[in-house]
Amino acid sequence: DTLKDSMENLAFCENMKELTLTGNPCTDWKEYKDYIIAKIPQLRRVDATDITKSAKIIAFQRLEELEKELEELAEEVRYKKENEPVNLNAFNPESRMKDYHDELERQRQEELNKPKNPFEVDEEFLPKKNGPPSVYHPNGDVRQ
Repeated sequence: DTLKDSMENLAFCENMKELTLTGNPCTDWKEYKDYIIAKIPQLRRVDATDITKSAKIIAFQRLEELEKELEELAEEVRYKKENEPVNLNAFNPESRMKDYHDELERQRQEELNKPKNPFEVDEEFLPKKNGPPSVYHPNGDVRQ
């Protein structure tokens, strides 16, 4: 569903020479390598396989056909997303964002509930330094 947008964005990465998509859902489409080779011309390897000149030529020649096929597949995926019940336990972008925000909130609560070190002095009570800077870095090294 988002492969086309992703490849168009990656095409701007001029220094990208290798792309590994192992485990990515796009690998379910048998033509994904040709599509990627055509959309990201600077690539030299896809999924640990060198890209030959003939593979690039074939991919460029088939690009229009591949884009039509990809659009049909994307339409099917969009239809399924709209009409099939959502599995709330599925690992998808929405669930990953929810997990991320839950983890941030958990860390924040943990930090708030963490017992304070009784020997730690708050910054506001430390003496303020006036005058020229110290000859020492905060880590103890001599400034040079």
